[in-house]
Amino acid sequence: MSQAWMLMGISFVIQFLAFLLSAISFFSPFWYIELNTLYRIGLWGRCDDPDLQCKWFYENDYAWEKFIPRWQVAAQVLYSIAMGLLFISLMLAVGQLIFRCCKTYFRLPILIGILILVAMLFELLSITVFGIGAYQQFEVSLHSWVGHFEWAFFVGIAALFVCTVAGIIFIHAGRKYVDEMRGYDNP
Repeated sequence: MSQAWMLMGISFVIQFLAFLLSAISFFSPFWYIELNTLYRIGLWGRCDDPDLQCKWFYENDYAWEKFIPRWQVAAQVLYSIAMGLLFISLMLAVGQLIFRCCKTYFRLPILIGILILVAMLFELLSITVFGIGAYQQFEVSLHSWVGHFEWAFFVGIAALFVCTVAGIIFIHAGRKYVDEMRGYDNP
């Protein structure tokens, strides 16, 4: 097994972890908690404590979605784009690794790495918009008496770092693969 294929396998595992962390953060309603009402709010829903009866964005003719602030809608859109790009890059990586396809297009791992890094940028923008908006509107912070960021917000931040590592390793593996394929003719 060549060094490039070994690196692509490692980066695929890291990429899958990044996708998993991003999905957990994306779908979880635990981005921050309002301490006075004990509401837990995420991108797509709100849960009441202690029973955790959740209201999702689509329920009651999108009633909750109609009243959320614009910065939260922007965070939803940006994170949705990030998840779409991560999914596309994951499917391309599966095709590259399982089928060992694309010897004619041996720069595909570099494209996968770039897609992961672009997805990471959209995810970073989403988390930043959400964090700033929650801080400005609801005084949510780490040491606030009004609201605290919760675990899903921090899982999203961890996903940023894992995405960065996966993207960089994929690009490096792609460059190695291009070097290994030098001399082969494209049909």
